[in-house]
Amino acid sequence: MPYTQTHAAETLAELATRYIPEGRPFIADFACPITPTRRKLVKFWKGSRADAGRITDSEMAPEGMPNRRTFSMTSVDVEVKPYGLHDTIPVSDLNDPEPGIDLESDTVEYLTHDLLMGHEKRVADLIMTAGNYASANKVTLGTPWTSALSTPVADILTGIRACAVTPNRAFCDETTFHALCRHPEIISTLRGVGGAKSGLATEAEIASYFGLDSLHVGKVKYNSANPTATESYTTIWPTGRFLLAKVVDQPRAREVTLARAYRFAGNSDGLTFHVESIVDPKPGTQGVLFQKVTMEEYVGHVATDVGYLISSAAS
Repeated sequence: MPYTQTHAAETLAELATRYIPEGRPFIADFACPITPTRRKLVKFWKGSRADAGRITDSEMAPEGMPNRRTFSMTSVDVEVKPYGLHDTIPVSDLNDPEPGIDLESDTVEYLTHDLLMGHEKRVADLIMTAGNYASANKVTLGTPWTSALSTPVADILTGIRACAVTPNRAFCDETTFHALCRHPEIISTLRGVGGAKSGLATEAEIASYFGLDSLHVGKVKYNSANPTATESYTTIWPTGRFLLAKVVDQPRAREVTLARAYRFAGNSDGLTFHVESIVDPKPGTQGVLFQKVTMEEYVGHVATDVGYLISSAAS
């Protein structure tokens, strides 16, 4: 008997678009918010320190013309890039499924997770690369926060002052967070000499300590080895880097924010992930179900002057 697919492609596309992995391990969207777009070619506006806090002379005569406020932001035409993965499921397995197992939706979620891992790494590589920041917006510490002689409070306050706009979020890897959450400078203030509260400092406590809305810790690891080589796990968010940034969750076209992503949502269903689910009768004993998950996006910096990157904070 021919296999009858359990889910429509539109249903699976919605599943992929709304997929959130258990534990919410991905933090890229907190640093680089996604804007859906129905155009593949979009204008990407780039800002600078000049636009972050300029005061234009606004005094005018009673019948005079006001001065012109000129924005120095510039636009470049960028095109979203396609990303996609596929897998196949033997129809014989689908015709005799294990109880409680939905191979179709499980495969879509598995493929979507891999795509989101790639997105997470693209964002981390962009915003955590020192070469993307001017000298005034980065520092390489001589004494890491793992040392009792280090001064993380002074280091972070220096970064806050260096940002063209007061940062509202911070990002780091797990190793850097562990150095910060147990550092005597932090613990002595948050816990007090008498130890009124025990334990390490939390992300929320550290964020509040520095007047930030949130601190996001990247904990996801990926296998960086070739498919045939021995597995080698590496953190997506590079070790020893701490980033302060101004991030706007839903930035306007010319909003001054650290970075943003455009993701194509031009399909008829308006979803940002697309799923193809087709039975191919040729392979295997009863054919296979071919499943493909794709999306198209562009990730880029908007204004690096509203960020400050600290390197060699931990090792």
